[in-house]
Amino acid sequence: MSKPITGVAMMMLFEDGRWQLDDPITKFVPEFKALKVMSGADENGRRSIQDMQRPPTMRELMSHTAGFGYGLADQHPVDKLYREKGVLAANGLADMIKRTAEIPLMFQPGTKWSYSSAVDIQGYIVEKLSGQKFGDFLQQRIFKPLKMTDTRVLRARGQGEPARGGVCRQPEDRQDRRSEGTCSAGRCRPTSSRRRWNPAAVGWWARSATTRDSHR
Repeated sequence: MSKPITGVAMMMLFEDGRWQLDDPITKFVPEFKALKVMSGADENGRRSIQDMQRPPTMRELMSHTAGFGYGLADQHPVDKLYREKGVLAANGLADMIKRTAEIPLMFQPGTKWSYSSAVDIQGYIVEKLSGQKFGDFLQQRIFKPLKMTDTRVLRARGQGEPARGGVCRQPEDRQDRRSEGTCSAGRCRPTSSRRRWNPAAVGWWARSATTRDSHR
């Protein structure tokens, strides 16, 4: 549920007039002004880099056509760099932006589609535009007005402010036994689980109290 809720937050700020579809991302994330674009790699893994023709727009960020990678797969050289840089293991959204700014785009903005870390970047932009922590914005503008009293933002134990946005829904009087586990791609596993999740992808996670075992 983290991605649609992030989309709601973004559209609320859009309705507030805080951003427009054709605004360059660099208006809100100046760290991306010097982004490069990977134009290819040879059989020896040597990468060819070219200048970005223009910054990605907010429209492209919202539609996964900005050119960012993700790092959940490693077929593309850019995704390999995401894994090497530990983008999804960053210590907070600001650190995630810093690591992303060191990696070239997969393609020139607006020319292709590729599922990416765009929603994570949107979470950072929510913070920049609202002046609030991402979780505080969700609580004040979405969860509280809708009386979503059993929905909250959680952090993986042992982590600082997570790089990835997400929500957990659980009754107030039930302690989540899985909060001590590792989290990845919106899912959480206990430390005693037979299957270990990649520590390069930890962060907030989403689930419903009515589907406690849906990700096992």
